[in-house]
Amino acid sequence: MEIHSVITVGDQLTYFGETLDDVTNKLGSELDDNENYHINQLVKISTSIKNLAQEISQKEEERKNLRALADINKVVNSSLEINEVLRFAMDTIIRLTGAERAFLMLRNDDKKLEIQVARNWEEETVDASDSAVSRTVIDPCGRERRTNLNYRCAR
Repeated sequence: MEIHSVITVGDQLTYFGETLDDVTNKLGSELDDNENYHINQLVKISTSIKNLAQEISQKEEERKNLRALADINKVVNSSLEINEVLRFAMDTIIRLTGAERAFLMLRNDDKKLEIQVARNWEEETVDASDSAVSRTVIDPCGRERRTNLNYRCAR
C-alpha cells in the first residue's frame, strides 16, 4: 500500500525559495562584481517567494480551521443528540490544537462545574477515573466565567 503525503502550496514555495538560494549562492561564487546585480535580483525573488510561502501556509491553516468549524456547524444543524454534537466538537478541538485530551465542563443544577464531555486524541471518551482535573485550575474559571486552555509540559 502506497502512502501519499500532502504537499501544500506553502511547502512547494518554500522548496522553490530554498532551491533558488542554492543556485544563487553557487552562481554568486562564480561571478565577478559586474554580474552581481543579477544575483541580487535572484536574492530578492527568493525572499519574495519565502514570504509568499509563509503567508500561504498561514492561509492554509486558517482554511483548515474554518473547515473544521463548518463541520461542527453541520453536526449541530443535523443532530438532535447534544452528546453527539459535544463529542464531535471536542474531537475537532483536540485535532486542531494537538491536545492529548480535552474536557468540557458545565454547571449542574447545583451551580457546580461538572465534566460533560471528556475526550482524548484517539477520539475516545475518557473514563471519569482518568479525568482528574485540578480544582486550582478549574475553580477560577468558574468564578470568573472564562475558558481555560491549559498546556502542560511533559516531564
